[in-house]
Parts: sequence; structure tokens; C-alpha cells
Amino acid sequence: MKKAEEILRRDKEALEKLVYEKAQELTAAQKEIDRAKRLSDIGALAATVAHELRNPLADIGLLAYHIKKIIKDPRVEGDLSTINKRISEADQIINNVLSYSKIKIARFQTVKVNNILKECIDGWMGKFPSQDITVNVK
Repeated sequence: MKKAEEILRRDKEALEKLVYEKAQELTAAQKEIDRAKRLSDIGALAATVAHELRNPLADIGLLAYHIKKIIKDPRVEGDLSTINKRISEADQIINNVLSYSKIKIARFQTVKVNNILKECIDGWMGKFPSQDITVNVK
């Protein structure tokens, strides 16, 4: 009876530990999903804001072009040139926001781990030349 109780207690502890670990993994996965959703929402918001800002900027640019054609005054042309420059700057800011908000897909590729490890080892060995460190690679 005592042996059976000991086995049950040990199995209970192992099961509780396993349940705890799986709960931790699920919590971490949920946090990652929430983070990905938030980033996705930010990207959608950035696209909407970009669209809503670009429409009036395009209208302003078109109106500046028409004013320039109608009014042949050098003073006005300078101001219209400034307007067009500011429109270009605003458009570049919009492009930067859109570029930053895009979720990038990971690209996987085959690498030779030994080359990477050798490079790391060589780099660290150079930092401790006075130490007697040896590395065996198999």
C-alpha cells in the first residue's frame, strides 16, 4: 500500500509539473499570438492612415499644379514649389511608416553550423590571448 501511495505521489508530482510546463508554453504562445495580432492591427492602421493622407495630398498637388498654370507670378511659383516639396516629404514619411509597419516573413536557409561556430570561437579566442583555452572540434 505504501509503495503504491509513493508511486501515485511521484506520478502526481510529475503530472503537476508537466501540466505547469504546458500551461507556461500555452501562455507564452498566447502572448506571441497577441503580439502578432497587435502588429497586424498596427499595419492595417498604417495602411488606412496612409490612404487617408495621400488623397488630400494628391488633391493639394493637383490644385498647386493648376494654380501654377493659371497664375504666372514668380512669387506664387516659389510658394507652389515649396508646397510640392512638402508634399513629396510627406509622401516619403508615409512610405517610411508603411515600410516599417509591414510584417516581414522569415527566410530560412541552409547554413553550415561548423563555419559559424569556428568564426565565433576564433573571435573569442582573440579576446583572451593570455588564457590557456583549447577547443576541440569533432
